[in-house]
Amino acid sequence: MTELILLLGILALVVILVSKRKRPSNETGGPPLEQPRPPAPSHHRTQSSGVFRPSPDDRMRVIQFSKNHPAGDWVNWKIFSGWFEVAGTHHRKGEVLDFLSAAEIASSRGRSFGVKLVPDPINQYDKNALKVVGFVDAKEFFIGFVPRDIAEKAASLPAGMPTAAELKQAKIGHSKIIVSVAGLIPPVKVRRENGWEEAPEKPPVDAQAIDVDSSILLTLIDHMNATEPLSGKQVSNLIESRKIDFISDSDGAQKEIERRSKEQHPLSHLQMSDGECEDFMKKADNNLEQQVSIVQKSFDFWLKTGEVPAPYYAYRIAVILRKAGHKDLEKRFLEAWTRHFPSGNGKRYSDLVERARKLGVVVSTAPGARK
Repeated sequence: MTELILLLGILALVVILVSKRKRPSNETGGPPLEQPRPPAPSHHRTQSSGVFRPSPDDRMRVIQFSKNHPAGDWVNWKIFSGWFEVAGTHHRKGEVLDFLSAAEIASSRGRSFGVKLVPDPINQYDKNALKVVGFVDAKEFFIGFVPRDIAEKAASLPAGMPTAAELKQAKIGHSKIIVSVAGLIPPVKVRRENGWEEAPEKPPVDAQAIDVDSSILLTLIDHMNATEPLSGKQVSNLIESRKIDFISDSDGAQKEIERRSKEQHPLSHLQMSDGECEDFMKKADNNLEQQVSIVQKSFDFWLKTGEVPAPYYAYRIAVILRKAGHKDLEKRFLEAWTRHFPSGNGKRYSDLVERARKLGVVVSTAPGARK
């Protein structure tokens, strides 16, 4: 009997040991513990859009788009800076990413793409609402809205005047997408020909002021005559050296943008508000000193960057001198000007050359004008 009891005890001990070996390692007696998962990769690609989405600690990816405005002549509208960031992209992130991916491919392959502004009169939140609709070939993508304050100003543009838009840039981050678009309107000549805009009245030319201010013009003429015209290759090299590499050197690109923002651009008055810019232009139009100052700065900027000066201000100098009866000074100025700019894109360049030839200036092709 004693031996039987001892045998039963041994069997019970074996059962206990076996059951403990099968029990999970969780000391609380709960279900088996999950094995730790491997860490997620620092970034990934989204197959639906094909656009790289950085992780939270990655910098935003920047995409620059090629020209994509509608056919015809357009200029940036004079609403704030002329550009705007599309509002509401975070509400339709998937569609925005799909559009940017398709647009980037279309941009690199020369296919049709861009954005258009579509009125949304039944919008319950904003009677002036403008949708921003992207398109690639025939496919359209609703990506957001024109910001409310800009849409309000756009609504006050002259009735019947067409507007358009151009996709300029996109910045893609983990939780934020910034899409930059330029609002477009017809150029000033078309606006005035169609009665959408009136030409501002110009103050009369002060002939006596011409005599007082002519010294600064002579300084400009001497400077232009003493400077060797840039060759086509030199201009190309200047433009190439100013290109910003957003892809391989985002840090350097940002620093360069910040540096250039501190540069004094010769046409910085165009960045003023609508009213301030118009007031400046009215006062400057028949002011020789002001026009000479702009041309002087533009000429030096051309030598530094390869950015061709806007011909309007040189043309105003010629007009002021002609009206004040200073054809000799006009001839000397146009001779110096056409030495560097004997041709160019747009009617105003050809007008300057024509004025110079009427005064007896021999205009020949300068190295800087050759492509």
